[in-house]
Amino acid sequence: MSSVSVDLLHHNPDVPQTSGFLAGLVSGTGPTSVIFPLMGKAVTLRGIQIGSVQQFKDFVRLLESEPEKTKPLVDKVFKFEDTIEAYKYLESQKHIGKVVIKVSEY
Repeated sequence: MSSVSVDLLHHNPDVPQTSGFLAGLVSGTGPTSVIFPLMGKAVTLRGIQIGSVQQFKDFVRLLESEPEKTKPLVDKVFKFEDTIEAYKYLESQKHIGKVVIKVSEY
């Protein structure tokens, strides 16, 4: 499972399975006491930071206004046949920028 809201967990405590994985809790007005039942299930919870809606809108506006300055940095491109090597390279953490797997030619 990826990110879920505190409200979802509060109203549906059985959502994560025992020994499950949550990437993070996001917005909601429910009580933060949902954490203790998760701990009892040995669920892995990894904290993440998510910006506000306004920050997202500002980010999109920046991308649209200056696309030449906001292009992703591509470190290495792999052929689809080399997908396993691409994942090994990604796992090595030697990359600076995106690791791309090319699915087809245009």
